[in-house]
Amino acid sequence: MAREFPDKKFACVDYTYDPNKSIPINLVALNYKEEEGSFLVGALAALITKTEKIGFIGGMQSPLIKKFEVGYVSGA
Repeated sequence: MAREFPDKKFACVDYTYDPNKSIPINLVALNYKEEEGSFLVGALAALITKTEKIGFIGGMQSPLIKKFEVGYVSGA
């Protein structure tokens, strides 16, 4: 898409690219640790709750989901 629209700027989260190939100058590849994004969501949830209660539902038990949970709880 970035090549098709050179006048627009693009950002891809968790974008994996081949370091031997160039990416368009209007594209930036962003990588975050799992817990960083969920930290921000936890902080936002804590700031906007009207009931003083928030929750986290991970959907399954896995190391990845646990990282999301830890970030969320830390942010909250």
